[in-house]
Amino acid sequence: MKKNDNYHHGNLRQALIDAAFDVVVELGRDAVSLRELANTLNVSRGAPYRHFPDKDSLLAAVASKGFILMSETLEPLESRLGTDLSVTEIGKAFLEFAEGKPLLFQVMFDPGLMLQAVPDSEFGEALEAVYNRVSALVKSRLQIEDEMQLKQQMVAMWSTLYGYAHLRHAEMLKPYMVAGVAKDEIEKAVLTTAFSWTGKSRIEKCV
Repeated sequence: MKKNDNYHHGNLRQALIDAAFDVVVELGRDAVSLRELANTLNVSRGAPYRHFPDKDSLLAAVASKGFILMSETLEPLESRLGTDLSVTEIGKAFLEFAEGKPLLFQVMFDPGLMLQAVPDSEFGEALEAVYNRVSALVKSRLQIEDEMQLKQQMVAMWSTLYGYAHLRHAEMLKPYMVAGVAKDEIEKAVLTTAFSWTGKSRIEKCV
């Protein structure tokens, strides 16, 4: 029987993104196949290509969904501004997301896919929205008024946290590097370093 190209749910593009997202989370990017997704969704093999010319364009859409999900995890932190929220909790939310969905995290920060995160694109807008949300939290918590200083802080934070998450995912932290040091102690050191450029007195005051 010929498969129906008119996706019965009415939105094949979103269905492809959602299905590919689930595959990435469970099995990683290499397990994503446009043909297999077509079979799963009961459409012709050519139907997915009407929405995504290749696998990377679909993975970029998956990465966009990942950043939207990451952005949503920041809502509880925003609700705590003005209370006892520590600046390191902002960074910890990033690390927890990376550890909870490591295969998705790899796709979200894939260097090749990042080339598609251009202004006005779905991917670019999702990435920028997360950046702006985190930036607002950091600015409020550290009380940084100078925009150039805020940008420096954000680059330092993203670089440190991403670097640590990548090392952990790639199993590059060898036993001789971390033997005898508890995981929470390592994370504390990483989180403190991510914000340490602002000065010891400020970081001690804000954590």
